[in-house]
Order: sequence, then C-alpha cells, then structure tokens
Amino acid sequence: MAIRMSIKQARELGIIAKPAPTKGGMNSLEERYAGYMKQEGLIYYFEPLKLILVHGIPHQRSEVSYKIDFLVAKAPMTRSVSPAARGARTSCYGSYIIEHGLEVHEVKGFWREDARLKIKMAAELFPCFVFKGVTWNRKERIWEFESF
Repeated sequence: MAIRMSIKQARELGIIAKPAPTKGGMNSLEERYAGYMKQEGLIYYFEPLKLILVHGIPHQRSEVSYKIDFLVAKAPMTRSVSPAARGARTSCYGSYIIEHGLEVHEVKGFWREDARLKIKMAAELFPCFVFKGVTWNRKERIWEFESF
C-alpha cells in the first residue's frame, strides 16, 4: 500500500531535507533601487543593521526584529574643497562629504500589514533615523516614497 503525501508534508516529517536558507542577497527590486541610488550619487549600505523591536519573553518567540534594507545618506554626496582650503579634514569617503545624516529605506513591491506595523514601530523606537518606504510605480515608472 502506497502512502501519498505532499512534498511539504514529507519535509515536515523529515523524509525530504528542507532546502538550505539563502544568504542575504538583493532581490531584483532591491537591485533596481540600488542602481537608482548609484545614479543619484547616494551612499548606501545593504542590510547593515538588525533592529530589535521587542525583546524575547521566556518560552515565547525569541524576539521581534526589523532588518534594514538600505541605510542611506540623506543628501547626495557633494565634492568637497581641499582640506587645506576648508581648514578641516575630509570624511572617510575620500574627497566626498556627507552633510545631513541617515535614512532607512524599506523597498517593497507591495505592503503587508505586518511590515507596515514593524516599520512604524521601528520609527517610534529609533528616532535617530528617518524611515521611508519605497515602492516602484509600474504605470508611471517612478519610485514612490512614503515617510513613517
């Protein structure tokens, strides 16, 4: 007698090995947005931080966290005048200077309610960053930004 089961059921029972989780690379939308930021001359880091929103409760879910998609300089890089002329040292980016701080950009094809709640919670807990949601408008072929 043959037993019929789905691949999902077989994985849950341990008959078929679960696929290894993929290590963090950019999806196609994130790659497109990274290209846009390069074109705009922005300095960015991909998934540099994981923010802990709720610490774990014993015997419960360990924690609620939010992984930042992009940490971005608010203003485009500007060419600096030579350090001797300015009387100051240049930043760690050679002859480029960042003047206005950092933003957190979350790139989504569409927003689910839990993702929206997490970014709103992160914005309240970490006021040192400006949080923005970024979506691609297919009809108008532009990036749309939403502040949290």
